[in-house]
Amino acid sequence: AIIHIVSLFLYLLNLTLRKFQPLIFNCPLGDPEDMSLETLQKILDKNSIEYIYVDLNKEVTKKTFSDKEFFLEADIENAACIVAGTNDDAVNLSIIATARAMNPRIFVIARENESEERSLFTHLRADKIFILDQIAAIDAYNYIDRPVTLDFLRDISTLDKTAIEKTLLCITQKVNKRPSLIEIPIIPSRAYALHKMLQTTSIALGQLLNNPYRDGINLEIVILGIKRKNGEFILLPDDTTPIEPEDHLLFATTKPSLVTFETIINHYYELYFVLNGVEEKRFKWLF
Repeated sequence: AIIHIVSLFLYLLNLTLRKFQPLIFNCPLGDPEDMSLETLQKILDKNSIEYIYVDLNKEVTKKTFSDKEFFLEADIENAACIVAGTNDDAVNLSIIATARAMNPRIFVIARENESEERSLFTHLRADKIFILDQIAAIDAYNYIDRPVTLDFLRDISTLDKTAIEKTLLCITQKVNKRPSLIEIPIIPSRAYALHKMLQTTSIALGQLLNNPYRDGINLEIVILGIKRKNGEFILLPDDTTPIEPEDHLLFATTKPSLVTFETIINHYYELYFVLNGVEEKRFKWLF
C-alpha cells in the first residue's frame, strides 16, 4: 500500500505546486516491490506527473549519496520535490541533507525504516515521512475496521487528473479539508431501519443525503465507494446509485452529519420522513 500512498501524495503536491518534477531515489535491494520502479512509473505516468527516477540499486557507494556532482546530474537544483525512498535510513538521511543544502526550497518526502531515526529525519526537516511500521498498522486497522478503504486506495490511484481534482474539490467543499473516514455496513445491527426498508423499497444515495429534512441543508457526506455483497466495488457512486442490503458504504463526513446519518438509517420514522417528506402516523384512530 505504501506505493499507492506515496504516489497519491505526489499527485496532491502536483496540484498545489506550479512547477513540479519530483526527483525519486529508490534502492529496491531485497525489497518486496513496495517501491518498485514499474509500479511507481505506472501510477505517475497515469496522472501525467513528470519525474526523474534514480535507481540506486547499482554500483554506487554511500559516499556517492552526498556527492554534489551526483545530485547536479540529477538536476536537483530544479526539482520541486525529492523522494528518499531507499530501504536504508542512513542513505535516506544523506540524500535529504545533501538535497537541502543544494536546494533549500525543495519539498522532501522520506521513507523511514526504523522508528529510532525519527529525531534525525525531523532535524533534517523532512516535510513528509512515511514510516513502514505505521503504514502496516494502518493497513491492518483498515483491513479489520474499514476494509473498503483498501478498494478505494487501489481504484482512486487509477483515475486521471481531472477526476481526482473533481473528487478533492467535492470533499473540501461539501465536507472539509480534514474529514472523518467512516465505513458502515447496511446490516440490521448498524442500519436497522434502512436494511429493513430496503427489503421492499428502492432507495438511492441522494434520497438520504440531499436535503433530508426539507430545510435546504444537505448532509456533509461524500460517498467514496460502495462494496456490494457480491464483491463488486463502485468508486465514487453518484446520487442515483441504489443502496442494497449488505452494502458497505465508505464515506467522508463530519461528526454532526455522521450522527444525523446514523439516526436516519437506524430509526424507522426518521427514515420514513426523510424519504416521503411527511411523518407516518404512529397510531390508527378508530371511530
